[in-house]
Amino acid sequence: MAVTNNNKAAIDLPTWEVLQPLPAAAVGVTSCHDKRGTGRYIYILISATSFWRYDVQANTYQQLASPPGGTVGAGTCVVYDPVNDRVWALITSGTGAPTFQYYSPVTNTWTSRSITNLPGTFGTDGCLCFPCTTYGGPSDDVMYLIGNNATVFYTYTISTNAWATGTAVTAASGAGCALVFLPSYSATKLICIRGGATATVYEYNISSPGWATLTFVPATETLTTGTMVTTRWGTDHIIIHRNATGICYEMDLSALTITPLCTEYLLAFGAAHVGDRLLYIKTVDGIEFLYIGLHTSANMLRTGLIF
Repeated sequence: MAVTNNNKAAIDLPTWEVLQPLPAAAVGVTSCHDKRGTGRYIYILISATSFWRYDVQANTYQQLASPPGGTVGAGTCVVYDPVNDRVWALITSGTGAPTFQYYSPVTNTWTSRSITNLPGTFGTDGCLCFPCTTYGGPSDDVMYLIGNNATVFYTYTISTNAWATGTAVTAASGAGCALVFLPSYSATKLICIRGGATATVYEYNISSPGWATLTFVPATETLTTGTMVTTRWGTDHIIIHRNATGICYEMDLSALTITPLCTEYLLAFGAAHVGDRLLYIKTVDGIEFLYIGLHTSANMLRTGLIF
């Protein structure tokens, strides 16, 4: 049965609820959402021996097969692939060489892929992005990677299992960086949150490779370790959790504005560390929620959103 959210802005303030906690808390914990079908699952990589699927309808975790190895730390990142129904994971300790692999929910198995042309050390922070045709993007064959406190911009071609470097980012992507795709804004552009204690945002043109700087108002507060980013699907808005403050902002790409969205006030954040645990999910009934996993904690919370 369809559900209607009748809450009124400024009368019904965002109300947080505590969900089942993560099975464990660790540095580098990262997650992605299965937007395919009902969008029921959140995949959460806690460590090389702790990979889970959270069911948003059952409020329950299910353990899945462990990746083939590596140490989950700063720079580890995952992305969901709706074309092949896979979770791709770049796993790195933060101070060593990365591994790259994908998980298949159909077989509950991992497959290792090439790391040739990736740096010998990958750390600080990282973000994978897959602008596939299922999401309105230009290709089902190319992924993009930023991070490592560097300007290097990596591309991965699925069909040839090969990494290459593209046009360098204008400035280094550091702690708190993100790379997102919003087809409602543009079917051929990626948005890069630079991080690294800056408020800088870049736009990458896939069809005509190159970077441009986007100027937002106001852009006074800087983004660094602990910043987490998600997209409000079907709009041109990005949701940003700033550092370890609990404050979430909504970035409007068309209007070039940043406005407060909500603040997680129910439980205290621990020490900030990198790894994305912020997810926007719209239920099958059309209700919008923001999920957040707290820093240095196993706590998972959510709030309904009013736009």
